[in-house]
Amino acid sequence: MVIHDQADYFNEFFSSSSSMNAFLHLWSLSLEMQFYLLVPFIFLGLQFLKNDYLKLLTVVLITVMGFIGFAMILDKFAFNFLFLRLWQFSAGFIALFSMKINSSELPNKSPAEKIEAVEEKKFKCPFNKEDLVIIALSILALCLMPNKIPLLILRPLVTLSTALIIGCQTEKLQPGKGNVSIMMIGNSYILNFVDQIEESFNMNYSEFRYISIIASYGTFSSSWKISEQALEISKKQVELYKPDVLFIVPRYMQNIKDPIQKNDGLLEEMNKNIEFYEKFVKRIYILDALPEYSENFFTMFLHYLITRPEDMELLHLNKKKADLDMKNVRKRLRNIKCTKCELFDLSHLFVENDKYLTFDREKMLAYVDNSVHLTTAGVAPCDPIFKNITKGILNKF
Repeated sequence: MVIHDQADYFNEFFSSSSSMNAFLHLWSLSLEMQFYLLVPFIFLGLQFLKNDYLKLLTVVLITVMGFIGFAMILDKFAFNFLFLRLWQFSAGFIALFSMKINSSELPNKSPAEKIEAVEEKKFKCPFNKEDLVIIALSILALCLMPNKIPLLILRPLVTLSTALIIGCQTEKLQPGKGNVSIMMIGNSYILNFVDQIEESFNMNYSEFRYISIIASYGTFSSSWKISEQALEISKKQVELYKPDVLFIVPRYMQNIKDPIQKNDGLLEEMNKNIEFYEKFVKRIYILDALPEYSENFFTMFLHYLITRPEDMELLHLNKKKADLDMKNVRKRLRNIKCTKCELFDLSHLFVENDKYLTFDREKMLAYVDNSVHLTTAGVAPCDPIFKNITKGILNKF
């Protein structure tokens, strides 16, 4: 509709006080959703290329040619047209395949062997990753200076600098000073806890890895096809690295909440996958069910904080209702057959009488963000639990 009307985002933005377009600022979301529909076909096409170097070259060409097309077309049209903004998404692919090439060059080696292999490379980049990040951040800072930069220079600078920062990420392998190897698997919930669990070990591990994949539950898969693939990837990684300790940290959704049947197929699947993990690991820690928080909670929290501060207590969850919602999850987890497993519960840390607290009353900080993940303030109360788990692990190894 915006393309059809030949509307200019910036003109509408600066006149927003009189604009009735409530969806003006959602332009990026619409492009993202269109891209998500397109990206499976892009990846399918890239699979026909023999190696990651060819894939990298392909996405570099897409980025360069795409930007040329973007620069040559009328800005009002190009701004909202997916295929003329594809070069910015493909810049992310450059980071992806750069990271894959970097990690595949040093397969299955110890940290010391990886360092030695890097030193033996014939070509050495004069910049390390920290230098590249600083360069990228400097470019981004330059873009924020008061001097006006032409958009055709500003956009590629910001896009490519962001891709550079992403590409400088390393595999989450942290060599430590201990003798126990740690791995975490699950969905995006892992990202909430990984730093806290790692810090609780105080470097007393040999390796620390995590794998965060969308729709990955560790012990089962949902009806979503990508969930089956995520489970297989997780199992292969566990089989490959054989960690001493495995943390399974998912956000529980969909079919695990369904009523439990007499011969429950989902529970059988969970037991089968746990049995697989037990072949390769010595200890498994599984996150117990957490309350189901509301989508866009943080936005609602801010709304209440600004406009209805006297009603803030309404944001806390009814404990009885929340527990009922997760009842079947807890039952299934407690019926897992596993000699090496231990459930760790975090929900009790947020209980007050008949409620699950959703924010810190003293600091007025939300425990939950808009994507139903715990915030830094929400993860902080969990620290004693992780320290206790860590202490038990280090005493056994």
